[in-house]
Amino acid sequence: MTEKKNGKELNFIIHDRLLTTDADDTIRKDIKRGAIELITNSDDSYKRLENSNIPNKGLIEIEYERKKDSAIIKFRDFAEGMAEEELQRKVRTYADSTSGFNNKQKGRSVRGLWGRGLIQSLLGLGQGSVHTVKDGKYNRIDIYHKKGVPKLFKHDQKPANKKVRAELGIIKKNGTLVVADCFKIKTVTQYELLREQLQTHFEIRSIISDKNRKINFKAVRGKKVLHDRFLEFNYPKAIKVFDEEIVVKNYPQVKISLELNRCDDELTTISEEKESALSGIIFYTQGLAVDNAAFDYAADEAFSYFYGSCDCSYIRELALKGEAVFSTNRTGPNWNDDFMTSLKETVLEKIKPFIEAKRKEIQNKRQSQLDKKQKIKLDESVKKLNELFRELLGENNLGLKKSIGKNKPNPNNGFGFLSDYFSIISNKTNSVSLYANKSIAAEGDIVNFSSENDELNVITKDVSFQDTEWDDLVVATARVEGGQVGSNNVLIANYDTNEAQTLLHSIAKIVRTEETKPRTNNKGGFINDIKFDETPGVKQRVMFDSSNNVVIFTKSPSVSL
Repeated sequence: MTEKKNGKELNFIIHDRLLTTDADDTIRKDIKRGAIELITNSDDSYKRLENSNIPNKGLIEIEYERKKDSAIIKFRDFAEGMAEEELQRKVRTYADSTSGFNNKQKGRSVRGLWGRGLIQSLLGLGQGSVHTVKDGKYNRIDIYHKKGVPKLFKHDQKPANKKVRAELGIIKKNGTLVVADCFKIKTVTQYELLREQLQTHFEIRSIISDKNRKINFKAVRGKKVLHDRFLEFNYPKAIKVFDEEIVVKNYPQVKISLELNRCDDELTTISEEKESALSGIIFYTQGLAVDNAAFDYAADEAFSYFYGSCDCSYIRELALKGEAVFSTNRTGPNWNDDFMTSLKETVLEKIKPFIEAKRKEIQNKRQSQLDKKQKIKLDESVKKLNELFRELLGENNLGLKKSIGKNKPNPNNGFGFLSDYFSIISNKTNSVSLYANKSIAAEGDIVNFSSENDELNVITKDVSFQDTEWDDLVVATARVEGGQVGSNNVLIANYDTNEAQTLLHSIAKIVRTEETKPRTNNKGGFINDIKFDETPGVKQRVMFDSSNNVVIFTKSPSVSL
């Protein structure tokens, strides 16, 4: 250390252009990344109120307006608001922890560890403004570019009168509105896609699923609201197979909380969906989600049945000491750091036995599937059953229903879904169609869709029948959001005195199966095929579906195959 006798200590001067470059590297012209930071800012504010036992709404409003080559996105909360000095400090402070959580508080987020936050989000997306009301006073700062250099403009403080509050949408008490003019973004994402990306992103799942938090996401055009949906996230239905506090390898003083859950259904993998993958281990440090990792299991089929979490407060302690536990561009952990490497090895050692056990189960299951000889026997059984039915019941009246025209739907009793059972994607919007004969319903008639016990989010409850390519059929398509992975829910359609039902099974993704040669329908037959379905939780043992297949639910009670 150089001896300091004569002279004075100086601070570094950082060029303004570095702010723009760093913000671009952090946000990467991605509206989703900027939105996550701004959602978390609002959540931080609510969390501080909760830590002080102050009642609050917990509501975050997002308004998204798409333009031709850009977008305007607004974030409104009704939390603390900011006084004049606090606003200036939070906007002008660069790459520091401004969330206000110390080591002793159980905050959900400490975004300053990333060096990301309000100013980086607005500069990374383009430009914007921060409006805030606290204790009856209104303050505003604009963030913009002048000759390529980022600038701030602080408006004079003024009273938060009724006119100001009406313009901000903060009618009572305190709150903050952040407006981002996203002219830098590479893609102007569709509303529905952005909604799905946000509500499944690993960094904010804990916020979205928090019962004390509600995030209302609106698509707007000017003052007109086009779409209005709350963000929702359902953790997959699973069995907890590991939940312990353990010591990190080579660091006996450091303990972590590790949890692992096993699902019956295959989940999306990190190699497929990265930040939105449902499988993986989410690493937290004092509530901040820093990564969803699978390491060597990123595309592993056996691991795709598992998800979990690892809470390690020591990561934050090291970060505050300046240790390189995060990557240089602050987009995730630096797994090459000595401690992070030990943490990774500790977690992998604990979860590996469960993954390998699942791998053996998958292999045994495939080996026990029907071989060719067994399939021939089943086909012979189907043939003999159909011969018996024709002999007893006749061939013409009760035989297999035939469609007139290629792939023409044939709803049971003239009003029904295409199948008694559908798989739908969890946390995403799915379309399910209902068909009706024109002797029952006409174009323009309204059919009502609902779910049993309101367990599913039916987005379009009242839908008009539309004409189809077939002269005697109309169709109504409901939009339904998939529920918890592994759950089964009944979708009900009602029109006049007609009712139809179908079972919706929520899955993480469509699992590809081996293609089989199409079966030739037996003329006048009653059974097309005998199929086995491993969907868990189905109460009935056997059903006869709309395609004239006998379906045996092998995981139904008292059935064992």
